[in-house]
Amino acid sequence: MLEKMLDQVSLRLEKSPARQWEIFLAHNQRFSLSIKENEVDKIEESESMGLALRVLKEDRLGFSYLIGSDLNRLDAAIHSALAGAAAGDPAPGLTMAPAARYENGMELYFAPEETDACLDLARRMAGAALAVSSKVSHVFPAGVEQKLSQTFLRTSQGFDGQYRDSLVSAYCAVIAQDKGQQEEAWEGTGARRWKDIDVSRIGREAAGKAVSGLGAAKAPGGLYQVLFTNEVAAYFVDLLSFSLQGDNLGKGRSQLLGRQGEKLFSPVINLSDNPLAPLATGSRPFDDEGTPSQITPLIIEGVFSDFIRDRYWGIRSGLASTGNSRRSGLKGPPQIGFSNLILAPGKASFDQLRSQMERGLIVEQILGGHTADPVSGQFSLGLAGKLVEKGEITTPVRGNALAGQIMELFAGIRQLGNDIKDFSGTQAPSMLAADIAISG
Repeated sequence: MLEKMLDQVSLRLEKSPARQWEIFLAHNQRFSLSIKENEVDKIEESESMGLALRVLKEDRLGFSYLIGSDLNRLDAAIHSALAGAAAGDPAPGLTMAPAARYENGMELYFAPEETDACLDLARRMAGAALAVSSKVSHVFPAGVEQKLSQTFLRTSQGFDGQYRDSLVSAYCAVIAQDKGQQEEAWEGTGARRWKDIDVSRIGREAAGKAVSGLGAAKAPGGLYQVLFTNEVAAYFVDLLSFSLQGDNLGKGRSQLLGRQGEKLFSPVINLSDNPLAPLATGSRPFDDEGTPSQITPLIIEGVFSDFIRDRYWGIRSGLASTGNSRRSGLKGPPQIGFSNLILAPGKASFDQLRSQMERGLIVEQILGGHTADPVSGQFSLGLAGKLVEKGEITTPVRGNALAGQIMELFAGIRQLGNDIKDFSGTQAPSMLAADIAISG
């Protein structure tokens, strides 16, 4: 059905005034289940399909979309795209993707579990959380989700590609109470297949965070060795990534403009975008405008090496696309985006990093992350975590603040852990830094 729909749309576009065109066709299925007090609280299922069109006419780009499979509205969608091109800014040199070979042997799709199996996963997760401590008072929600997608991309210039993929995720929220105090914690992860998710571990880690945070108070202000958990490290990688996007460099909004080849970061920092990483959640054979996937080293041993580009910003910068066109849905045109943004791990375990700290602070959670300025890289964040004295955890901490600048932070990283984890497409290990000012 989808292939037939794609052929019909192609025929209509070939007869249109568009000089070049692109069809992005997607079919998505989603299932989610959550429990409360070990019983099903909510089950949701949805299915959607539709297409997005881009056309080039007189070097101007137009976009439109069509939700559903009713092709009676296709002519209106093509007309809308052509009207958008007529009103758009010139994009000289831009072309749709040509025919190209891409990696078509990637393992991206795995069959979903049945409802009963999903319910069992959620119950195991909640049970593991409750078993951690009698101080765990509530586990809600504990939930799982499955997404199945099929993607087609065809252009007038000869690109014709398709792939199927699956994504699964599990999450757990926990409340712990003791002596009139309450602490909340959340844990979750995603993967291509259920085999790679340990739901019991998610439950235990969420409960452990909540219980260990009871009784938290402010730590004295001053200079600390700081150990960022992999989750917090991923946040800072995302903040830095703004400056590694070609559109932001082109618009003068990146701190890295004109600084390729400079050693700006700690030599332990190796950062890349890798859409070919096996089983990773952001992997794909080609990007969302038909450029075959490739690995792009961004920072090599602290040296700024490259930035990501789509076809438009590749032309603007005089360089080829790095295969980093992403769509957040059908209702908007593709934009620059990362696939799997990976900070390469070190060799030491988290506990080994902690044992090196004489007077340290483990930062497990940041508060107010949305307030950071990605253009300047400045941030001032609340934090929660643990105090460390002579390598041992002493007391939980909450209410202190951490302020700084993102490039300076990554210049000051001393070691990376081996505990790399995927956080919605950003993979990061724990990071150890020395002499960071913490306000009380």
